[in-house]
Amino acid sequence: MDINEYTNFAMKGLIMDDQTTQAFKTITDEYMISLQEAIDNGKSEDEAHKIATNILVAQFRSQN
Repeated sequence: MDINEYTNFAMKGLIMDDQTTQAFKTITDEYMISLQEAIDNGKSEDEAHKIATNILVAQFRSQN
């Protein structure tokens, strides 16, 4: 694969470059922190997952 092909794939999000890998780690950390906080506040595991998901969705919606 040449650099032009790599760049095109990376721009389309088809290759896990360092920036994409770091973004996934950050998103995962935010999700797990939100999940644990909800559990610590007495929510069931199911409710905690819903809360953590809603927090991430709200963050992404606010960026658009």
